[in-house]
Amino acid sequence: IIDKNGEKKRAVFAVPLFHPQSVWRSSWQAILRFIGKHCVNIRKVVAHNSSFDCKALIWTGVKLYPTFDTMLAVHLLNENVQKGLKPQAMSRLGVEAWGVDTGRLLDMPIDEVLHYNVLDTWYMYWIKQQLVKELKDQPRLARIFNFETMPAQRDLIDSEMRGAWIDVKRLNERKPLAEAKLAEIEQRIRDAARLPARDSDDWPHKIITRQLKSGPRDKRIDLEENFNASQFARWLLFDHLNYPVTERGKQKPDGSPGDPSMAEDVLMHLRQDYPDHPGRPVIDGMLERVTAQKHISSFFNPYSELYDEDHRIHTTFKLAGTVTGRLSSGKADADKISGTRGKLRGVNMQQVPRDPFIRGLFGAPPGWTFVEADYSQIELRVAAYMANEQNMKHIYATGGDIHLSTAARVTGLPESQVTKEIRKVVGKPVNFGFLYGMGW
Repeated sequence: IIDKNGEKKRAVFAVPLFHPQSVWRSSWQAILRFIGKHCVNIRKVVAHNSSFDCKALIWTGVKLYPTFDTMLAVHLLNENVQKGLKPQAMSRLGVEAWGVDTGRLLDMPIDEVLHYNVLDTWYMYWIKQQLVKELKDQPRLARIFNFETMPAQRDLIDSEMRGAWIDVKRLNERKPLAEAKLAEIEQRIRDAARLPARDSDDWPHKIITRQLKSGPRDKRIDLEENFNASQFARWLLFDHLNYPVTERGKQKPDGSPGDPSMAEDVLMHLRQDYPDHPGRPVIDGMLERVTAQKHISSFFNPYSELYDEDHRIHTTFKLAGTVTGRLSSGKADADKISGTRGKLRGVNMQQVPRDPFIRGLFGAPPGWTFVEADYSQIELRVAAYMANEQNMKHIYATGGDIHLSTAARVTGLPESQVTKEIRKVVGKPVNFGFLYGMGW
């Protein structure tokens, strides 16, 4: 802007919309559309975590797509630093922490909210100036940012808004089947464990000491049956069935040892190391239950709650979510409004099981075709080319199976004896794990 002395100065404007003290409270959407109509042709649209801001605008009919995302630029330059706007401003610009309680924006004085908005934008502007210079100093990264990162961000915003179509009829049919499967597994665990009667002294319990006027008094509280990692499940495996405790959780605040671990890999080792243990059917059931329980808690329940009126499920894709550079998917940032219903804030759309019982829930709505495309080990092919690794290049050039070949080398088996399971649990994890920094 030009001040009264004719000098050019930078300025930040904050426009009050829905806040109760805003003069435009009753017409804020019309005001936003009016502003948006004059913004759609802006050449430079900059934001920090632009996905959130652009989606919020699109919901109101204003389509703005980012040309520069400061969070993504920070991530590309150094994926190991804090990427939030505040830590970046504090470290780069030397400013003090600022902010308001974003959970109570409508209850706060409008001046405080607008000042918070202005500082966000002002600091982001100066961070952007630094990032532009840093990218110019690294032309290869600048090309990745301009020709891959930002176009991908714009495409992902559209993908998030559109969502993935789910067959609700099939979802409603299969969810009870999944619940019945879980109940059947749990009954098998009960039968194999030969649990004592609920009203007997042998049922697992804990003693709580209460301080009464007459003195301390102990109260017995029976544990509720719970096959998840719990006091009951630990009693079942390590007391009732006498399995050895091989791993423990973190030490407790009072210095006592942590609880026995019930992680899936611990259960798998117990099954492998004690194949003739009388509790083997229980371990088998507990491991089978892990998958059945996850199907319900991680897929059927969230899907049932999160699909919209068009039978689509929306997620948040994160270009800055991993240090390896791979895309991640799931919850929106904890301090942002996700737009999802209920307690659930998002769903991971990249970890849908291969099991057709779950994956078959997704597809194309009537009149559309569902297409699946796969680059087929693109990261390993790029690595083979960049490293000029002759063994890998030969495998790819001759149409070989690199996961099968690696599994054969690791196990010492001839390739003809490498099963699909060995290829899956040995070859593939070793190849991708090595590429992404997995330890021994």
